[in-house]
Amino acid sequence: MHVHEKRLGRLSGYRLAFNQPGIPYLEPCFANLRADRHDEVHGVLWKISTDDFARLDLQEGGGDAYDRLIVRVETDSERLSARTYITQQVVEGLRPSRRYRDLLVEGAMEAGLDAAYVSTLSQSPVYDVPGLSRFSPLLMRVIEKAFERGLNPKRLFDLYWGKRRGS
Repeated sequence: MHVHEKRLGRLSGYRLAFNQPGIPYLEPCFANLRADRHDEVHGVLWKISTDDFARLDLQEGGGDAYDRLIVRVETDSERLSARTYITQQVVEGLRPSRRYRDLLVEGAMEAGLDAAYVSTLSQSPVYDVPGLSRFSPLLMRVIEKAFERGLNPKRLFDLYWGKRRGS
């Protein structure tokens, strides 16, 4: 993906929530946005091409895993319209893996996000399975390769979460 421009931004009226069902036992959940008029999410805006956006849709589950919203994001100098993903298929009470939480923290630090926001993010409780968590990076790479090759293992995970919710 070719990023034409990057900017730091704040999205008011939302909070970061770890409630998007992920890969059972390995990556139990992923980050999502949740409406909350008293909070805000800090992040990086990427200006990408239409083709890259289509590839991102595919990488994120084929484009049917999320609702795509147009939101107003504040940068240091202006308010911009941006597209974001939000999933409605939520499971409350989940915790991210240590690997995933630490990737978010590392990315936030590298991007130069607000130090207080990064500190709060770094204190998010994690799900950790001794032994299995050691192999998490390798197993996640295998799953990423499957998506890159056009396979969609997400359907298997959806079956698990559907049974857990009693669907």
